[in-house]
Amino acid sequence: MLNDDPLLIGGAPEHIRQISDILATKYKCQVDSVTPLSMDKNFSFLKFSQRIKYVFWICLFLMNSNYDIYHSHSFSTSLFLPLAKLRRRKIGITVHGLGVNLIGGGILNRTMLPIILSRLILMYWPFDFKLSASSIPGYITIGNGVNAADFNNLKRSRHETFNILCISRRDPIKGVKILEQAVKLVPNCTLNLVSGRKWTLSDFSNADCYVLPSLSEGLPIVLLEAMAAKLPVIATDVGDCRFLVEKSSSGYIVNPGSVDELAKAIEKMRGDRNREIMGLNGHNYVRTHYTWEKVAEKVIAAYRAP
Repeated sequence: MLNDDPLLIGGAPEHIRQISDILATKYKCQVDSVTPLSMDKNFSFLKFSQRIKYVFWICLFLMNSNYDIYHSHSFSTSLFLPLAKLRRRKIGITVHGLGVNLIGGGILNRTMLPIILSRLILMYWPFDFKLSASSIPGYITIGNGVNAADFNNLKRSRHETFNILCISRRDPIKGVKILEQAVKLVPNCTLNLVSGRKWTLSDFSNADCYVLPSLSEGLPIVLLEAMAAKLPVIATDVGDCRFLVEKSSSGYIVNPGSVDELAKAIEKMRGDRNREIMGLNGHNYVRTHYTWEKVAEKVIAAYRAP
């Protein structure tokens, strides 16, 4: 399997880790994760020479390794997967989100060459299976998952202020600065900003609401986790967030990038007497529709398809 580094903080690596564990234990697959760190433990994408070295390394790996299936979770590795196809190996891709204006939630729309390459990969590469964490035409939607049982015994703390939780890295695409500005406009409101996936259960139990202010997403795992923790949510209208929140009746949707709109939604949520009902709605919806086991079932079905 070719994918992003599962040791890094982020939704895609967490997806890879969870599915790989289930494929190995339940379906008895041998699953190896190959990343730039497999080539060089000190690898950095900031160094152009190492990028070039990685390209050659990936090509040699694809031509000389002997896996039955090569499954990419990033555009950088999927670009070279046809090399394995030439050796009559099964190849496929999971796309983790196309966002509103951005492909992969990154900078692929800044120049023409990346746009052309990404479109070629998405539509014309000879994949045997094409999966997506969020809804993309022509792809099998497998979704993301959550270990709902981890949140079963949470006890909500009571406090005088309205406490907002946001779990995110400080990437401009995640909209953290917008959230910080919005919180300042709402009196008697505090923000607990947790870096990446370094959250604890107490972060959820001490929160009154979860806010996802991203400018681009697919189907955010952290949003599923917040819902599993029975928190009402406020999310921006990116990726599959609107579908998820409205289908479960678990919170509010706002336009991405608007400080004022987000502040008004926080103020409204603070006074909403249905917050607890929203939290329960989200919890039940996630337990029913979004588990890692369900995702793994779809992945193994794609592997086994002729």
